[in-house]
Amino acid sequence: MTILFIYAYHELATGKDVYVGSAVDVAARDAVHRSAGRRCNCVPFDREIQRRGRDVFGLRIVEALTASCVTDAMKAGAARENQWMDVLGTYRTATGFNFCRAGVAHRDEAQWAAAKAARKAGQKRAFARPDVKEKLSSAARRVWANPETRARQSERMRAKWTPEARSRQSSTMKTVAAEVQNRPDVKAKQAETRSRQGFKERHLAATTAAQRRPDIKAKQSAAQKRLWTIEARTRHSALLREALKDGWSSEAKARHSETMKAVRARRQLCSFLALGDHSLDPSTLETLRHLSVL
Repeated sequence: MTILFIYAYHELATGKDVYVGSAVDVAARDAVHRSAGRRCNCVPFDREIQRRGRDVFGLRIVEALTASCVTDAMKAGAARENQWMDVLGTYRTATGFNFCRAGVAHRDEAQWAAAKAARKAGQKRAFARPDVKEKLSSAARRVWANPETRARQSERMRAKWTPEARSRQSSTMKTVAAEVQNRPDVKAKQAETRSRQGFKERHLAATTAAQRRPDIKAKQSAAQKRLWTIEARTRHSALLREALKDGWSSEAKARHSETMKAVRARRQLCSFLALGDHSLDPSTLETLRHLSVL
């Protein structure tokens, strides 16, 4: 079942109705009215919102219609929308912004689906054109060049990036990474890359150069400080005291060896994560991760 809402905008200052429309999702349609005036000048009411602001208009639902499908709802809604235009006086009046009657093409569900698929295919072809890509890229660069836009987006992202969201993202990425690294084609590609002539030398040179960068050193230091917590220091200190008390027995040496392996693994893992190193084979990376939690 589909529910179609007939809505009406009115001026808050005078109480006069100015526009009547219909939608399944009124909140989404309200967002379209807010933003459409910035993109084009097609609908007079959208231009009025852009000129005067959305805050001067109120929005209310005047009727709700139910139907078995979207097509039937749109057919019935068009007739009721036109009636509400006449009742509220928004069609071609001095204060109204309904300059056209509501109408709907009589399509069945299959025709609606075919039209939607054709529209998506046309958009895909348009976005593949180099000139369209360049226009979109230029527009995005202009938007992100504004410091206020960057600050607003950064604030929104910080508000969404809660500890729960971080945990969910971390779990998802670990699962995806494990699945990708275990794929035969990925393993074969990694082996081919590592076997290329001069790969080890280039990789060592790039890693060495990166490790000398101040920002990388700062990231490594911060990561090591996060891992070398008070609890970790306490455990390590207790182990050393126990080893010295027992006269550095073979069992104490073995425990100390495992602890130092974990410490070195933590440092190595911090270095690889800070450098963004993805050349390690899955087994080595898994070993480092295993040792780093000991």
